[in-house]
Amino acid sequence: MEPGCEIGIAPVRRLARRPADRRASRHPAWHPGSSESCARRPRGVAAPRVPEDSSAPGTRAGRASGNDKSTNRAFLERTRGPGKRSASAEFSGRVRGAGQFRAGRDDPLRNNRTTIALNTTKWTEAVGRLCRKVFPLGAVRELRAGPFPEPELSEDVLGPVVRAVDPGERVVFVVSDQTRKTGVAQLLPGFLRLWRRRGLRPEQLTFLVACGSHRAPTSAEMERVLGPAVWHRFRGAVQIHNAFSSLCRFVGTTGRGTPVELAEPAVQADAVLTCGATVFHYFAGFSGGPKSILPGIASARTVAANHRLALDLDRGEFALGVEPGRIVGNPVAEDIAEGAAFLPVRATIQTVTGPDGRLAAVFAGPPKAAIPPARAEAARLFLRPVDPPADLVVASAGAAQNWVQAHKALVNAGRALAPGGMVVLEAACPEGLGSDSIRRWLEKGTPQAIVRGLAECADINGQTALSTLLRGRHAVLVTRMPVGQVHLTGMEGAEDLETGLRRARERLPENGRSRPRILLMPQAWLTVPAPVER
Repeated sequence: MEPGCEIGIAPVRRLARRPADRRASRHPAWHPGSSESCARRPRGVAAPRVPEDSSAPGTRAGRASGNDKSTNRAFLERTRGPGKRSASAEFSGRVRGAGQFRAGRDDPLRNNRTTIALNTTKWTEAVGRLCRKVFPLGAVRELRAGPFPEPELSEDVLGPVVRAVDPGERVVFVVSDQTRKTGVAQLLPGFLRLWRRRGLRPEQLTFLVACGSHRAPTSAEMERVLGPAVWHRFRGAVQIHNAFSSLCRFVGTTGRGTPVELAEPAVQADAVLTCGATVFHYFAGFSGGPKSILPGIASARTVAANHRLALDLDRGEFALGVEPGRIVGNPVAEDIAEGAAFLPVRATIQTVTGPDGRLAAVFAGPPKAAIPPARAEAARLFLRPVDPPADLVVASAGAAQNWVQAHKALVNAGRALAPGGMVVLEAACPEGLGSDSIRRWLEKGTPQAIVRGLAECADINGQTALSTLLRGRHAVLVTRMPVGQVHLTGMEGAEDLETGLRRARERLPENGRSRPRILLMPQAWLTVPAPVER
């Protein structure tokens, strides 16, 4: 850590909460549920309208880790909104939800249905029995992330971020969109209380949602991102970044030639703060950190130039060094760090969350002090050695609603395979592929055709399609997607897990068919296998 860097780390630092300033607390804008709002946008900048969609999908997953360690309940209780369930109820106890096992209709041994909704322990037991039925002589083992701690949260862990801003400064707080589970909704009430005590006013603060090239979140999704109380109090101060239409300003060019254009509100702000979740990313190394800036609030031209670095046009696949967890020697990650540095970030909150989105660790302070330990903690929780590699990996994509979300489970499962091995992936994907864009890329049919298209027009969905075709040739997909969409992925489809296992057995080489090494990955979207080098 550099001299003078101040950092708050939730898992190892527990600080007492200071008494509230009663006079400052009378300011109505600081009270969720108050009818008066003092939040407003920076002068001359219009906030794009957030689409209304009260039916947006969203479920609360049941507790998967089994860790019952108590949290700082007093802090968590204060994060609830009017009429809402308390945050402590969300953080402690066992909440029944999409991740819980229900015997009977969800039991794959009784009706051969997919096991997407099973608790991970029950999933492992049920799938293990099926594997031993299809492969009587196979050796079955499990690989999963965690266990995930529950930090004893204190408001003061966010102190370094609040103290990075001086009274009177115009601040842009960059937060992730609906595609990332950052836990920021649990942290914002404490952050705003500390902000108030420091004498800062709510009208100084603008929330900028880093969508990158993703679609804009709906109002219901933004309520989940920020939490109901903060969303309803500050919704007038929320701006949604659109890479294709938002006003961006050129700030420089990276050494690899990426023209860096970033959102005007952030460039004009006196201070920029960020919050992101640190997790492995299949071609950028890690999510979170500088990715909140690039691609988070960058223009489409900047995103395209950066993502193009992931490709090796001559070989028709991903470039060397482009892989999960790698920063040094990864051209995409190095370009992101260089491009994001054109916009100085005063301080950042980096979280690590478990499979159900619960906070496992919080790191707050200057980026150079907070990001490295967050990545180290993510590696400790998510990276798992695999020795020897498996002939067959049976993996779950969890509650993924579409293939764009489920794809990362295929990437991780493929990292554990021996040469000639097969993946059987459970991914219900009730929404299908997830977008017309990825469908159009998959319709190109070959990795080479996709690479040629990406060379002309870089697109994150195109890279997902490329990754799918490269890895799908060694996979069987157990899903609810239509047959035509499964065919586009290059994977063989199966209506239930037992059928998928039998089809994989037919494609395994002889030496892996009779006594296969079988690896179960119940949290394949999070767990990153690390092959052991010899």
